[in-house]
Amino acid sequence: SKNDEILWSKLAYTLVLQVKGKNVYVPAWFVSIRHEDKKEQVEIVNAFRNRIITNAAVRKVENK
Repeated sequence: SKNDEILWSKLAYTLVLQVKGKNVYVPAWFVSIRHEDKKEQVEIVNAFRNRIITNAAVRKVENK
């Protein structure tokens, strides 16, 4: 909301895909936010696509 505050942000890598047992990572922003009610949360944002991926499941690709 309008009174939320960004506490910190860090650029790192996050796992987004597993292909035949190999891990694929993308750069992502980890952003800590404090809400008006003083609760804090961390959101993960794909740095290539600028989309929130906090709760995205890691996709697995297995070709047999």
